[in-house]
Amino acid sequence: MSLILANIIGWITLHKRMVAILAAIVLIAVVAFVFTQCGKKAPVLSEPDIQRGEQAVKDGNDAELKSIIVNSVANEKIADQVAANGTADKDAIVRETQQTWGNANREQLQVEFDKRKQ
Repeated sequence: MSLILANIIGWITLHKRMVAILAAIVLIAVVAFVFTQCGKKAPVLSEPDIQRGEQAVKDGNDAELKSIIVNSVANEKIADQVAANGTADKDAIVRETQQTWGNANREQLQVEFDKRKQ
């Protein structure tokens, strides 16, 4: 067993540069993976909102789908603002979000809803 360990240590000693490069590549890959997994994710809709949204999609009810998305986006922005400075103007955030999604077509609403229900 000690001979195998000695051979491994000897190989690493002879190939220091290659081992260092491989270690750096692995470290960069791990850091990149952690950053991508810890990035900001789309807010998740609650189960009742998902069910209401799926029914709205089936019925072709764009107004209900807009309402669900607007509330989801507004809640996310309110949480971000409260976390940032401790206050939130909910009415202004809801108006801003309604303006953003007010002219969205059915395909845009469907894409956003699908993204948020995951």
